[in-house]
Amino acid sequence: MPTHTTLLWEEPSTWAKALEDLAPEICNATSVRKLEKAKPDFLPSDDLSWAQDLLPARLRAKFDLSEELLERLTMHFTHFRAYHGGRPLVVDSYLRDGLVPLNSSKAIETVYENFADGKYPEVTREVLDRAVSSMDTEYREARVFFEGSKRLLLDSCGHYMLYGSEYIVGVLRSIPGTRDYAQVLKQRGTPTVLTCDIPMDWIQDSTLGELAGRLISTYFKLQLFEQYSHPQRGEGFGFEIFRTLAPELIISVEHPTNIHDPIANDA
Repeated sequence: MPTHTTLLWEEPSTWAKALEDLAPEICNATSVRKLEKAKPDFLPSDDLSWAQDLLPARLRAKFDLSEELLERLTMHFTHFRAYHGGRPLVVDSYLRDGLVPLNSSKAIETVYENFADGKYPEVTREVLDRAVSSMDTEYREARVFFEGSKRLLLDSCGHYMLYGSEYIVGVLRSIPGTRDYAQVLKQRGTPTVLTCDIPMDWIQDSTLGELAGRLISTYFKLQLFEQYSHPQRGEGFGFEIFRTLAPELIISVEHPTNIHDPIANDA
C-alpha cells in the first residue's frame, strides 16, 4: 500500500470503491436491494442500526460495524484532505512554520497592534483587556480547525478569510458600543485557503467514528437516490487537531476573491 493514501470526503470517487473493498459484508448489491425494498426515509449517520441490520444474520451479533469500519478505514487511508481558511499578515509564514495551534496570549498581541495607531482613541488598553477577559478560550486554545468541504468553507465561512482568527473577532466584538471593531481586521493580511492532508492518527477517535458513519450513510444515499449529490449544500465536516501541521502537509495555497461576509451585518 502507498505510504500516503488520502481520503477526500467531498469526493466519493476517492473512497466509495475502497469502502466496498474494506467492508464487503455490507457495501454490496444485496444490501442495496434490501434498502430499495425497505424504502427508508432516512439513513442516519449517527445511528447505524439500520446498516447493522443489513449484515448477514450470522454476523450481526458479533460484528460491531462502527468499530470494524473505523479500524479498516484507518488502516487503509493515511491522511484526510481538509481545508483551512485564514488571513495571514505574511502568507509565507504557513510554508515556513506550518499551521500553528492558537496561543491566545500571542493572539492578544495582534489585537493590541491593530489599535496601536490611535485611530480609535476610545479603544484603550483597558478596554481591550476587559474584552479579552470576557472571552472563553477553553474550546479554542491549542487547536487548529479544519473543514472537509472546500465549498462550505468558501460559501459559508468567509469570515475566516476576511478577518482571520475567530478568537480575535470575538474579542473585538466584545468591545461595548455600536461600532464593529472587527472590521479593522480586514485592513491587514491576505485572504487565504490552505489545502491540507491531515494524518488520520492525528484526528480524535470520536471524529473518526463520526466520519465512518457519514461515509456509510453517504455511500448508500448515492446508491439509492438518483438525484442525491455529495456533499449537500451547507453540509460540511469540521474537526480540530491539537498540534502544528507541518509545512509539508500543506498541499496548496490559494487566495480567493469575492468572498461572502457572513458576519458583517451580525453585530
